[in-house]
Order: sequence, then structure tokens, then C-alpha cells
Amino acid sequence: MSNFFGLEIGKRSVLMHQTALNITGHNIANANTPGFARQAPSIVTTSPFHAPMLNNANRVGQLGTGVDIAQVKRIRDEFLDSQIRNETRVSGYWQSMQETLDRVEAILNEPSEDGLRGVMDMFWEAWQDLSLNPESESVRSVVVQRGMALAEAFNHTYSQLQDLRVDVNDQIKIKAHDVNSIAQQIAALNRQIAAVSCAGKQPNDLKDKRDLLVEQLSEIAEVRIYNDKNDMVAVQLADRMLVQGVDYIELAEEKDNQGMYMLVWADSRTKARISGGQLGALLDARGQTNLPEENQPSEYKEIIPNMIEDLNMLAKTIMVNTNELHRGGYSLANKKSQVPDGSNFFKMPEYADTYENWAKFMAVTREIQDDVKKIAAASRRTWDTEGGNKENFGDGGNALKIAQLKHSLNSPQFKVKTEGLNIDFSSHDPLRLLVDGGAGIKEIEIPPPYSYPDMQRLAQALQKELDINDIVANVRCEGGEIVFYSTTNRKLEIIYPGSAISDLKAVDLQNGEYQIKTWVGTGEAQNAKLSLLQSYNQKPASSIFGDGRLQQPSDPNLAINASIEITISSVNNFSGQVNYTYVSHEYDLDGNYNKVTGSFTLNYGGAAEQSITIGSLTTTISGLDGLSSEKSGVAELKVGDKGILALTAAREVAIPYQQVDINFNFNSDRKVLQSNCFVFNNGVLDPQAPDTVKTNELHFFTMNDNRNSNLFGRSYDGYIEITNGILVTAEPAAYLSYYEGDSGNSDMVEDATTDDFWRSITANTGVVSQEAQRMVKNQEILLSELQNKWESISGVSLDEEMTNMIKFQHAFNAASRFITGIDEGLEVIINRMGLVGR
Repeated sequence: MSNFFGLEIGKRSVLMHQTALNITGHNIANANTPGFARQAPSIVTTSPFHAPMLNNANRVGQLGTGVDIAQVKRIRDEFLDSQIRNETRVSGYWQSMQETLDRVEAILNEPSEDGLRGVMDMFWEAWQDLSLNPESESVRSVVVQRGMALAEAFNHTYSQLQDLRVDVNDQIKIKAHDVNSIAQQIAALNRQIAAVSCAGKQPNDLKDKRDLLVEQLSEIAEVRIYNDKNDMVAVQLADRMLVQGVDYIELAEEKDNQGMYMLVWADSRTKARISGGQLGALLDARGQTNLPEENQPSEYKEIIPNMIEDLNMLAKTIMVNTNELHRGGYSLANKKSQVPDGSNFFKMPEYADTYENWAKFMAVTREIQDDVKKIAAASRRTWDTEGGNKENFGDGGNALKIAQLKHSLNSPQFKVKTEGLNIDFSSHDPLRLLVDGGAGIKEIEIPPPYSYPDMQRLAQALQKELDINDIVANVRCEGGEIVFYSTTNRKLEIIYPGSAISDLKAVDLQNGEYQIKTWVGTGEAQNAKLSLLQSYNQKPASSIFGDGRLQQPSDPNLAINASIEITISSVNNFSGQVNYTYVSHEYDLDGNYNKVTGSFTLNYGGAAEQSITIGSLTTTISGLDGLSSEKSGVAELKVGDKGILALTAAREVAIPYQQVDINFNFNSDRKVLQSNCFVFNNGVLDPQAPDTVKTNELHFFTMNDNRNSNLFGRSYDGYIEITNGILVTAEPAAYLSYYEGDSGNSDMVEDATTDDFWRSITANTGVVSQEAQRMVKNQEILLSELQNKWESISGVSLDEEMTNMIKFQHAFNAASRFITGIDEGLEVIINRMGLVGR
């Protein structure tokens, strides 16, 4: 053992305590640094002297060799860190949700006199006043102004909710960019930490920075942390690893046609299924996009879209119900006509079945704004046209019915509109109808229309016959039309005699409106024409052929009628090849029927014009050459897409012909009908003998093309039995059936009044908002407790650090004094001991 052994012990002690003082100073300097965890030296004794060995001096025990710092420890509790991350995620979710709900409540502004409910109350009150003073133009003006104010309130509320959704959508994009920035920083820190760890050091400060970033990320979305090699971490976000070692994946956005962003992984472009945190709340509030990759039903709460949908539902209910009653009333401008005005108070969209934004475009018709006399306040006409006397002066019955809508319980209506069946009051023929209310077909008959003073009396007579025959249905008039409906009976079928059909269900036709137009002509029938009547696409392609166009058959002597269903059986997005199968109902001009099945193939991209064969038909299709398999053509076609084609026969020479047009429509509010046209040689459909009855089955395909229907895209293989005698007239036979079907009031308030419906919406919003506020407070308390616990473990206590500083300083001084003592001893040995041999 050297005489300098003590100096080594003292040196080690001085260096160790100097390092401990430096660590303490580092803690004090970062006492207020966010995310900093205090550090502590791990003090250990160095290896003693001497170690056991065979050649060993006889010394007492082992002698210690001093002290050293094994490592600089971060004082952290991983379980507590995990708890803080989880509760931070929950807190981030509810804070973001509360902010959005606060804005929703501000938009609704309920309960208050300035809110939508107050405007609705004033609208119904105006109709109530009009029922008492139907001849007053000033009261009528108030009705118009209140209607315009109601429309403006709906327009404004809709606009604000849409703006809020756009704002939330922009926040989603910003948060996604924040995620990318944090992921990049974590990956960079992983690289630095791994380099330091490989050198055997402790990268404590780098780990603190990384943990702070992870905590910030957990506030944005739900994340999971896994320890990796070399002190690196892996971060899982949603269903993918966001950070893996030094690599990371970015989030990107796919925009739908409304500008809404769907978050996708940048490398695979697949949807990122994010939940929790601020992003989860924003997605729940905004709702999903309309891109096909989204789940159905939605995985989000759809708070703002549901609010917009409810607003549209309320607007539609008010508009439709008000207009239905208004169309059955008489105005001051229509004092003498037997038929109600049939005009709407609110503007109605052309295709109400596919219309969505009722609140956005709600408006009083320009006709009524320009002339308040056209408000149909009366339930019957004012003047008797024959006597020239006032017979119903001061009638406000129809205005009262509209005012009572405020307290009316809105029930689903299963409607049968006799579109095309307008009442002719000059007719001396009794009005007969076949009605099936679920208990079998019954024929009802009332006296000729000429015997009734107006449409309302005729409707009352029909209602009386329905009641006598125990048919659970009601009848009302809308202009010159009569409408049958039921709020309880889902089986309702109305057929106008003369159509050669007594039961639609018996011939396997779907619920909907059908008209048969027949005539006998002389001369050439329609030119041969192949057309696409209906199309069902699972993605937003323009048709079953993408952007392709069918061409007229090249054979001018084609002598065939056909109703054709085609279905996509396979799609190759790489080659652009699409395979179709078909089923065709064919008739020649002599009425012979044949059912043909087969397939054909189309090539998208590069083919200017292609020939296809469907049964006996050969035709061409063009418009596919400019399409790329990666664009809107093939990429938007899916297996199962289908379409209905119609082919009308023709001749080159002029011949007498018989023609049957079967018009059909399954969307009760639409005015445009699709048509299957069949042309035959003259006399084909006539009976062969004077006293015989001949029946012809006309087969044709139809498809439910109502996008609001649960059966949208479903095709039907139906037929109509045509009996002899039907071709003697060119008048259409109109009928419509809704047996066991959905109500025609889709997306309308059900089983509630409009006032109660809006109250429930605002009350529910208030409850959800209160819940969000409660959760925010709870999370603040919980996080505060966890943060206090974290501070007690990992936080820097200045009092504790001052104590450590004093302790290490005294030890440092003592070690220095120890070295001084050893130095003095060595000085005696070296300089004061005698010289031997001198």
C-alpha cells in the first residue's frame, strides 16, 4: 500500500461531492422547467483493497478505497407517468368537446325569445290570428313576414352550424400537423438518446424532453408507449406505430367533396382510426366524411352533423306539413274555383326525396310574397259560381289547421298520392277506386264529381266511404289531386280502375307509383333506342359504365323490345377491364317472349369505341377512351354495381303499331318517371276471337333509386298483366301503392310536436354541455392531484436541494481537509525525517 493511498481517497471524495454539488445546482437551475424531473447521484463505494488472492499480505480486513458516482438517476415513477398520460388524454378530449359545445349553445341561443323556438311561436300565432281575420290583408302580411323571419332563422342557424363544422374541420388538420411535428421530434430525440446510451451515459435531460413531448401528444390523441432498445421508445397512435425507433410516419389528409378531411397514413393512404384526446373530440363533433373508406354506421358521435340533420328534419316537417295543408285551401285570389289553389306557402325542392338542406334554403314562395291574397286561408271556396253569392265568407278554417300544427303530434304517414289522377268536375261518371288497406281489395264508389260543389266536399265523401268499408286511411286534397294516407296502417294500395291490374303485390311489383300509357297509332313506331334508365353505384361514378355512353344499335331493322339488367361481376383497376353479366327480357314485334342471360366485357382507357352484345342486341359504347383506371372510370366502379337498360323496337317502314309505356317511380315526391316502352305490331295485343279474353305479361326490370331508402340499389324482376281492351284509349291509368313499406315522410319529425322536438334537441345539447363541463372540472382536479404527486416524487424542492447542497458542501470541505492532513503527514516524512548514513 502506497503512502499516497490516502490522497487518492481524498481526491475521489472531493470529485464525487463536487459532482453532487453540480447535480444539485442543475436541479435548482431547472426548478421551473416544464417536464424536468429532478436528478440524484447514485453514490457507491469503490472497490476495497486488497482483493482476496493466494499471495496475500497478512493485513487486517479490507481497506476501503473511497467513493464514486455510479450513475445520475432521473427520479420518475413510470406508472404515475402512464396515469398522467391517460388522464391528459381524457382531459384533452373533454376540454375540446366543451369548447365546441359552448359554440353550439351560443348558436342555438335557447331558451330565449330570440331563439328559433320564439320565432316558431310567432309564426304559429300569425296563422292563428289569420284564422280569426282571414279577409284582413294586414294580418296576411304579418303571416308572410313571420314566415320569412322563420325561414331566415333556419337559414342563419344552418349557416352558423356549417361554419362551425368547417372551423372544427380546420382544427383537425392543424392537430394532425401537430402530431407530425411531435413525432418528428420524438424520433430525433430517440436518435440522440440511443447515441448517448450506447456510450454508457444517462441522457436524462433528453429523456425529459421526450417525455414532455409524449405527454403533449397524449393530449391530442390516445397513444401507447413501448420501451425499445438503447433507451428508445415506440409510440403507437390509433392502429399504427407513429414512431418506431428513429423512424416515424406522418398523418395526411384526404378531402371529400364537401372539403372535410379524413386523416390517413401518408405512406399507405389508409384511414387512421384515431380516438381520444383533442382529435377524438374534434372528430366526434365534426363527424365523418362522405368518403367510401368511412365506416357505416359512423364510429363518431356526429354532434354537429346530427344537429344539422335535426334542424333540416324540423324545417322539412314544418315546410311539408304547412304546404300539404296550404295546397288544400282556397285563397282570396281563388274565390270561385271548385279546386283548391294547390300552391305551396314555402318553396319546395324539385326532388324532395333526395333533398337534404331544407333549413339552408327554406323560403316563402315569391308568389305569396308578391300577393298576400294568395295565402290559402279558407278550407272551402268563398263564392258559389252558379248562384254568384257568397256562401263561405270569412272562412279561416285552413289557416286554423296550419296554426294547430304547433300542437299536432307528427306521425309517420304512409301516403298514396294519385299523381296523374286529377278530378274533372265536369265528369258525370261515378268515381270508383280499388282500395286495399290490408284486409283485401275493396271497391269504393261516390257520385260523379260534377255533383259536388268543391274538392273538399268530394274528399269528405271519399273519407266517408273509407270509414264505411273499415279502411284505416284518410284522404285530403292538394290542388286537383287527392291523397290517401294512414298514420297507423302500413298496408295501403290505391288502384284506379281501367289499368288491367287489380293487385300490384300479386304481380310482384315493388312499392311505388306506376302509370300505364297505351295507344294505337298509325305510321312508324319510335326509332330503335337503347337507354340507361336507372343506375346504382356504390361509389360516385356517373353511371354503370363510368363515363361511357351507349349508342343506338347499328341495325335499322332491329325488331325487338327488351328490358335489361346488367351487373358488374369483376373490376381490374390495373388493366381497366370490367366484366358485366346481364339478364334480358326480350319481346319481338309479334309479342313472343324470351329471357336471355349472358356476359360482356368493357376495356377502359385506350379504346375509342367498343361493341357489346346483349342477347339479340348488338350495339356500341363510347366515351371510355379518355378514362384512366386510376381516375373516375374504373376506380369508381365496384363489384355489385348495376343498371337497368331499356330497348325500344323499330321498323324502317311505316306500319300501324300498338304501344305500351310503363312509367314507374318509387320516390313519392319526385315528378320525373322512368319508362319502359314496348312496341308491337298492330293487333298483337288484341283478342283473337270476339268473345275471348287475352292476357299478356309484360316483364321488365326496375330498381329502387331512392338514396334515402334502406332498399336503395335493390332491383326487382316484375311484370304487369295487360288484358284485352286496355289499348282502346290513350289515357293513362294512374295508381300508386305503399304496402308494408316505409312512410313517405322520411327524415321528418315523428311522434312529437315540432315545439317539443326542438325543445328536446336544445335540452339534450344543454345536458351534453353540462356533462362536458363536469368532466372538465373532474379532470382538472384529478390531474392536479396526479401532478402534485408527480411533483412530490419528481419535482424539484428548493428546500431539499438547499439541504443537499449544504450536506455535499460540508462533505467536500471535510474531504479537502482530509487531503490537507495527508499532505502534512507526507511533508513530515519527506522533509523532516533524518538522513541515514550521513
